[in-house]
Amino acid sequence: MAERSLTYRGIAAFKAGNHEEARRFFTAAVQENPRNATAWLGLAACIDDPARKQFCLQKTLALDPQNAAAQRMLARLEAPVQVQPPPSAPASLPIPPAPPPPFASQQSDRPPELQLRDQLLESSPPAYEPAHPDAAPGPVAPRRPRLLIAAVLTLLGLILLGTVGWWLFTRYLQPRLAARAAAIPTQEGGLPALPGSTLPPSTSPGEDQPITANPNFQQLFRFGGGLLSDMALTPDGNTLVLATSLGIDLYALQEWSAGAAPPEALRSISTRMPVVSLALSPDGARIAAVLGSDPHGAQQIAIWNLTSGELLAQMDTSRRLDKESQLVYDPFDSRVTAVLFSPDGSQLIGRKSPLVYWNTADGSFLKSGPTGRANGHIIFAPDGNSYATCEDVEVILWNAASEQLIHSFPVGTGPLARGCGGLAFSPDGRRLLSANANGAVDLWDVASGQRVDLPDDISAMPGLAAAFSPDGASLVVGRTEYIALWQDNTAPAPLSTPVSEPPEKILFTADGEHMLTLGQGVLRLWKKSDLSLMATLPGHEDYRQAKLSPDGKMLAVALPEGGVRIRQVSNGAELASFGGAQTYRVLGFSPDNQQLAVLGNGLEFWKTGGGMASSLEIQGKFQALNPDWNSFLTLQDETLSLFTLPAGKPVWSQTLRGTVLHAAYTPGGSIAVTAAGEDYFLQPDDGRELYTLPSANAPGQIAVSPNRALLVTAQGLEGNVWQVANGELLASFPLDEENARFDFTNNSRYLAASTRTGLHLLNPSNGEETLFLKDCSCAVFSPNSSTLFCYDPARAALKLLPVYDQAGKIELGSEMLSPADLNEGVDQWFFLPGRQQLVILARDGTARLWQYP
Repeated sequence: MAERSLTYRGIAAFKAGNHEEARRFFTAAVQENPRNATAWLGLAACIDDPARKQFCLQKTLALDPQNAAAQRMLARLEAPVQVQPPPSAPASLPIPPAPPPPFASQQSDRPPELQLRDQLLESSPPAYEPAHPDAAPGPVAPRRPRLLIAAVLTLLGLILLGTVGWWLFTRYLQPRLAARAAAIPTQEGGLPALPGSTLPPSTSPGEDQPITANPNFQQLFRFGGGLLSDMALTPDGNTLVLATSLGIDLYALQEWSAGAAPPEALRSISTRMPVVSLALSPDGARIAAVLGSDPHGAQQIAIWNLTSGELLAQMDTSRRLDKESQLVYDPFDSRVTAVLFSPDGSQLIGRKSPLVYWNTADGSFLKSGPTGRANGHIIFAPDGNSYATCEDVEVILWNAASEQLIHSFPVGTGPLARGCGGLAFSPDGRRLLSANANGAVDLWDVASGQRVDLPDDISAMPGLAAAFSPDGASLVVGRTEYIALWQDNTAPAPLSTPVSEPPEKILFTADGEHMLTLGQGVLRLWKKSDLSLMATLPGHEDYRQAKLSPDGKMLAVALPEGGVRIRQVSNGAELASFGGAQTYRVLGFSPDNQQLAVLGNGLEFWKTGGGMASSLEIQGKFQALNPDWNSFLTLQDETLSLFTLPAGKPVWSQTLRGTVLHAAYTPGGSIAVTAAGEDYFLQPDDGRELYTLPSANAPGQIAVSPNRALLVTAQGLEGNVWQVANGELLASFPLDEENARFDFTNNSRYLAASTRTGLHLLNPSNGEETLFLKDCSCAVFSPNSSTLFCYDPARAALKLLPVYDQAGKIELGSEMLSPADLNEGVDQWFFLPGRQQLVILARDGTARLWQYP
């Protein structure tokens, strides 16, 4: 490797006493490979500036923590008093001080790693000067043997004392250095001071060093089992297969009945991408799944052995037939919403328009079906000779072999804009059931194509799912607000029960006595005879809307199946749970961490240790809770009202122009209300209107600077910076897409505007872009703004970059990547106070605790 040769040449030059030449070689080596610990140590030995020497030694120890020579040199450098040897004593490392380069006056404020880059680009190195100004100039060569002997003896001594030095360093010196670093104040605004004559300041140890690799950047804990998206039952009815955002889970169902424990987890098949939908082969031995829920990201389709979890085949998802029936690659039209096996198990069919067929043995592409099929579901008849699809205004029955139309069944008078919610064949294949998006439930005789009359239907709501019982005597339809069950043809009306989650899929158990429903990530078990709820599968928390306590020790999440759970951040242990089956929205913790506010039937306040503290009835629709817990907002028609806490007394009401969509407290202290295409900013004391701005793309795209002087919003593909005091427009800047996120540095001088495309670092006072960083979305600054964190979608990892303030311009240091573990991206970030840790709420419905350097 090139850096190895440069390192060897640097060592040779150092041993020969030519430290300036050695410095150039070591500089080139670390530029070639920043992880070369030997080159960093050699560079430290070749320079005299204390701050730069300290930086190089810290880089060495970050890469090689047990390097005794670096430990000893750093300890000597950090000593309070630097004792100089007498003139007659031989120096251990007689390094002549190198004068600053010609451009030092312009470069002295640059970070060390950027200075090294500049030094590498120098056209000529600075001239060598003797160690003592009053020493007579003369040839250097006669000094080399003595220098070489001294260097060798010193290195041998350092090696012999390495073990003792390491013990002394870790036992005594390292804690003192950490305490000293924590005590040094940051410079104005919190951005790191650049190395010079003093130590780089930091509010927390480790955040002031531009580093490229560190073993402390790692995931410590993950909360939650991911989001549920699909389910299937094996042919024997004994095993439930669930698709989650983390993989495929298998559960035993034999004992899951009234009063029984949740189903026992048998095993899991981990996937690198969320599972969108799945299908079982007719023999139940294989499982196929569609991976990748991000519509802009990659998609994979694969088949596994259900028993062993072995990957059997991966499908070619980028091929189809064009209009001339020629095979073409089509990576932009490769989204498959669902898959199913052919009746003989030899083919896998992808549900898209047109249908796509693969060979299940090797995943190879076979053919594409005619364009326009499978707007909604596609299902095979039990005998495999025909299949049904849902298209614009009708359900069509096709011959599986010839793909010729057998029957068409009209389902409405207009196009099914929302597709077909559910299709089901009876077990004997004689009847076909359809629940469509227009609200109709239709039953047809397959042989004749005639409609079969059902008993009285309920109100026409969109149908989402449909199923027959194993004996064919009962059929069930899932609607947006209830489940309707027809027990048999003699019942005067269907049996119904309300549901909290619209069922997206319904399965009967093998004995026909129970039903499974899956909707909005919640799996429930029902008794068929009376539609009573038997059990709910717990444990699949959705942490995308979780709240962190102010002290960073607790995380609260509203469970999809009902209730609220509080977990300990450090290890995920459950601290408390409350609320039963009621659906809640978690609002946040009290400033003293003693209570949690949730929104259910009213505004409720629960003790974090368990038990309700108080509750209030809400007059109107709840909008927002003040972070200080002294007031809350409600909306009734076009009137916004503010009430005090804890008494709940009204303070003021303000009728606004147009329908109010959203109201919230802003970090700047005002109240933002979105109505009639505008954002109104109100005085919280009396509701008086301060000013009005064009409405932002989304409520979350209103950000206020830490000094509460600037406000940034996104309107379409443009970002705008306003004065908080009067709403005056200061600057505008272009955006790559509407879905942008904003974050200020803590001195309010710089703004990060990140989209899926990348990160724009801006000067908010004039909108001027400082730099653009590709593949850096959801960007946030660390608490002292010395580090920038973002999500790299190309590598599914966190990206960390040191931040430097260069006289009105941001510069970023060497990037560091976390292990790839976040395939769907980041939803929210929380930095834990006083610790080098952060909690990440991911889009796969999990929360993760990370350690960062």
